[in-house]
Amino acid sequence: MFIAALLIIRPSLLTLREQFNDLLSMGFVFGFLAVGVLLGRSYRRTHVAHTRRQMRLIAFGSSIAAAAWLVLRVLPALLGYEQPINSNWIDLFGLLIPLGYLIGGVVPDLYRMDRAVYYVTFHGVLSIFLTAAVLSVVSRMALNEQLAAFLAAVSIVVLYGPTRRLVQRFLPARMYSTAQYEPLYHAASALGSTLAPQQLTDHLCAGVRAAYGDPPIGFYRVLAPAGNELSLAVRDRLTLPPVIDAQLSSALSHFAGIVESRTLHSAPTTEPLSLEAIAPGAAVWCPIRHTHGHVLAVLVLGMRGDMDPYRPTDLRELQRLLDAATLAFTNSAAYAEQAQAEQTIRELYQRLQQAQDATARAIAQELHDEVININLRLTIESLHRLVQRVDAPEVRQELQEALAGQQTLSEMLRQICENLYPTGIDDPLGLPAVLRQHVAKSQAFWNGECRLVVENAPTPIAPLVQREAVRIAKEAITNAMKHAGATTITVRLRYPDQPGGIVTIEIHDDGVHGEIAVTPRHWGVRNMHENARSAGGNLTLTTVVSGGHQVCFTFPTSGR
Repeated sequence: MFIAALLIIRPSLLTLREQFNDLLSMGFVFGFLAVGVLLGRSYRRTHVAHTRRQMRLIAFGSSIAAAAWLVLRVLPALLGYEQPINSNWIDLFGLLIPLGYLIGGVVPDLYRMDRAVYYVTFHGVLSIFLTAAVLSVVSRMALNEQLAAFLAAVSIVVLYGPTRRLVQRFLPARMYSTAQYEPLYHAASALGSTLAPQQLTDHLCAGVRAAYGDPPIGFYRVLAPAGNELSLAVRDRLTLPPVIDAQLSSALSHFAGIVESRTLHSAPTTEPLSLEAIAPGAAVWCPIRHTHGHVLAVLVLGMRGDMDPYRPTDLRELQRLLDAATLAFTNSAAYAEQAQAEQTIRELYQRLQQAQDATARAIAQELHDEVININLRLTIESLHRLVQRVDAPEVRQELQEALAGQQTLSEMLRQICENLYPTGIDDPLGLPAVLRQHVAKSQAFWNGECRLVVENAPTPIAPLVQREAVRIAKEAITNAMKHAGATTITVRLRYPDQPGGIVTIEIHDDGVHGEIAVTPRHWGVRNMHENARSAGGNLTLTTVVSGGHQVCFTFPTSGR
C-alpha cells in the first residue's frame, strides 16, 4: 500500500528527501556505526597489509563524511545557527565511503596512499586540536584582535613540533617511523658477538622473521668445515633443493646484491633457469659474499607475512643486514680455516709424539734386550771368569778395570733406556713409580729438595694419558730447577676418591723469578699445553700469592 500511495502521489526526490529527512539522518548515523563495527572486527581478524589498508581508506572516507556532517549540519542545528551550505551538498560527503571501497578494490598498491592518508589525518587532527587549544587560551587574555592573532599564530608554530613528538610517543611506532626494521638492526649487532656459523644463521633468520612478519625462509651455507658446497641449513615453509647447484650459483653470480626471483630468470646461463621447479614460493634471493667475491651463504625469502611486496626500503634495510652478515660470515670462515689448520697441526703433533714414543720404545727395547742382556752380559760374564782364572796381578788388575768399565757401560745404557722409555709407563698403575724415579733422579743432580706426595689409592690410567702426564711433570720440574730459582719442588699426585673421577698433578715450587708464560722462542710451556690437550685434560699455570709457581694438570682416568 505504501508503494501504491507513492505511485499515485508521485512526489519528487527532493520532496521525499524533505519528508524523510529525520529518517535519513538516523539511517546515516546507524549506517556509519555499522560500517565502523564491521570494519573494526574485520581489521582485527586480518593480517594482510593490503586488506588492512583498504579498511583504513574506507574508515578515512567514513570519518571525513561523518566529520563534515557533524560540523556543517548537526552542530549548527544544535547551536541555533543556519547551515553554512545547503544540506544536499553536505550529504555529498557521504560519497567518500563508496569512493573508498572503489579505490581499495581497483588500486593494486595502496602503500603510498595509505601513508598520505595517515599523514593528512595525523597532521590535520593535530592542527585542529592545537589551534583550538591555543585559541581557547588566547581568547581569555585581554588582548586586541591583531595581537591575539599574532600570539596565536606564533604559539601554534612554536608548539607544533614538540606537540607532534609528544603525541607520537604514545602512538604505535610502526605508524610513523621505520621501527619495523629494528629487528634487523638488533640482528646486525648480534652478528658481531659470535663466530659460530649456526649462531650467525639463527641471529640472521630471527631478525628477518621479526622484521617482515615471519615470511617463509630458507638459508644455504657451507656445512662441512673444509667444503665449498652451499647446503640447505634452514628451511621453513619453502620447497628448496638440498644444495645450490652450479647453474643456480652461476645465475646468482651475475647480481651484486639482492635479486628477485623474476629477475633471476633473466640471468645469462647455459640452460634456461626454472625457479618454479627449483624453489616455488621464493620471492627474493640474498647472496652473502666473501670479501674476496665468492658466495658464502644465500638467504631465500618468500612473501612477507602481511602479503605485501618487498619495497625498495625493505630491500635497502635488508641489504644493510646482509652487509653486516658478509663481514660476520667472512670472519667466521677465516676462524674456521684457522681452527682447521690448528686441528691439523695438533693432530700432526700427536702423531709425532706417538711416533717418538714408538721409536723410543723400540730403541730402549733393542738396547735392553740385545745390547745389555746379551752382548754386555756375555762380556761381563767372560771377564768374571777370566778374573778368577788369572793369577798374574798386573793382568788381573787390567781385567778388573775392564770388568768395571763394562758394568758402568751397562748401567749407563740402562739409564738411557729408562730415559727413553721409563719402566712402568705402560702400566695403568705405574704413574707413581715413574714420577718417583724422575723425582729421585732430579734430586740427585740438584742442590734443592724435590719430593713426591701421592694421595689416595692409585687408579688405572690410560697409557696415552699417563705418558702425557709424565711429559708435563718432567717439563715443569725442569723449568722450576733451571728458570724459577727455586729451592724446593713438591710434586703432588692426587687420585680421585671415587672411581671415574679426576686425577690431579700439581708441581709447586718456591721460585721468585717472574711468571710462567708462553714466550716466542721457548716451546716448553707450549708443549705442555699441547700435551694436556692430547690427553683430554686441563692445564693451568699460575703464580702463587704466597710465593712460587704452580703447574696444575687435571685429567680423567680414561682419557682419550
